[in-house]
Amino acid sequence: MAGMILADFGAEVLRIQPPQDGPLDSLNAAPMWARGKKDLTLDLAGQGGRKVLRELIACADVLITNWRPSVLRRWSLDPVTLQAEFDHLIYCQVSGFGGKGALSELPGYEHVVAAYAGRMMLFQGLTDRAGPVFSSLQVGVHVATQAAISGILAARLEQLNTGKGRLVETSILQGMLSYEMGGLIARQFAESYEALLPYMAATPEPPPASLYYHPVQAGDGRWMQFGNLLPHLFDAFLIATDLVDILADPDYEPKQLLFSDPEKHEVFRDRMLLRLQERPAEDWMADFIADGGVVVATYQTTQEALTDPDIVANGHVVNGPGGVQLGPLAKLTETPAVIGDTAVEADDCVARWLAFPRASRAMGQLQDKPLNGVRILDLSTIIAAPIGVSLLADMGADVVKVEQV
Repeated sequence: MAGMILADFGAEVLRIQPPQDGPLDSLNAAPMWARGKKDLTLDLAGQGGRKVLRELIACADVLITNWRPSVLRRWSLDPVTLQAEFDHLIYCQVSGFGGKGALSELPGYEHVVAAYAGRMMLFQGLTDRAGPVFSSLQVGVHVATQAAISGILAARLEQLNTGKGRLVETSILQGMLSYEMGGLIARQFAESYEALLPYMAATPEPPPASLYYHPVQAGDGRWMQFGNLLPHLFDAFLIATDLVDILADPDYEPKQLLFSDPEKHEVFRDRMLLRLQERPAEDWMADFIADGGVVVATYQTTQEALTDPDIVANGHVVNGPGGVQLGPLAKLTETPAVIGDTAVEADDCVARWLAFPRASRAMGQLQDKPLNGVRILDLSTIIAAPIGVSLLADMGADVVKVEQV
C-alpha cells in the first residue's frame, strides 16, 4: 500500500515480481495495490536476476521491502550493504515485528502480530467463553503504511538537501501499539486515571460498557454508532438527547465519562439506550447533524458505503482499475493525486532508469533527525491529527501544541 500511495502522487514505482504468481495476487484488493505501478518480472533465485536488481537499485531514490533479514543478508540486499554501496538510497523496511531480535524472521502477518501483542486478549469477554477473540480488522498494517510513507517523505526532503539517504524502519507491531497508547499511558500514570483502571483489568468477564463509544439501536431498528470520546462531545450528546441532568450527579466522573458507582453506571446506560429507542434513526440523525457537535453515524454495509454521498463527495472512494475502490490518501489542491491503471509492464521504464543512475552526490551531512528546522503549529484535538503530528515531532520537527484553556 505504501508504494500505491506514492504512485498516486506521482512517484514512478517499479514493482519487482517473481516468475510465478504469489498468494496475494488473487485477493480482491490486489488490482488496487498495483495501481499506478510498473511491473518487472525477475527471477531473483539466480545471479542474473539479482544483478539486474542491483543495477536498478543504483538508479532508484527509494527501495521498499518487507523481506526477512536473513534473505536480505544472503543476497547482499540488506540495508548496511546497500547503503554502503549506494549512499543516496532511502531504504524502507516494513516487517511484522521489527528488523532485529528473535521475532524478526517471522512473516509479517497482522493476525500473528495481534495475537503476540495481546490485542486479541483485549477483546476477551466479548464472547461466551474465556480466552482471546479474533481481531479481523488489520489496523497495524494501515498504520505501518502511514509510518513508512511519513519516514520516506521526511528522508526524501533531507535527500534533496544533502544527497544522502536514510534507513526507514517500521513494523506492524509498532503500528498496532498506536491503538493501545491510551491504556499504556493510563497504567503508567495511575494516579491520574484511578477511576479508569478498573475498566482496564484483564478478565474473562465482558468489559464494562462505555457511555460514549457504543452502538445503539433506534426506534426503527436501525443502528447508530457513537464516538463522543471527549467531554465536550459527550456533553453535546447529553444536551441533544435531553439527558444532561447526569452532569449534576456527584458520582459522575466528567473527565472519564463514567459513573464511579458501577450500579449507577448501568442504570444510566439503560436509560440512555431506552431514550434513543423513542425515535427513528433518521430523526435522531437530523438533530445530531443540526447540533454539529455529536459524533455519530448510522451503520451501513461496505457496499452501501461505497456510494455514500459524503464519502463520494470527499473523494474517499473513486472509480479505478477493478471498480470502485479507496481514493487517494489526501487531497492536495495544487498537485492532486492521479489514480493510475493497475500495474502495467515496465516497457521503456527499465532502460530509462539504467541510462540515468543516481550517482553519489553528497552535498552535506545528515542532520540528527530529518525534519530538524521544520516548524509546525498544532491545533488538533483527538487521535488522528495529534498522532500524525507526533510522528513529525519524532523525526525532528519543532512542534508547538496549542491547548484550549
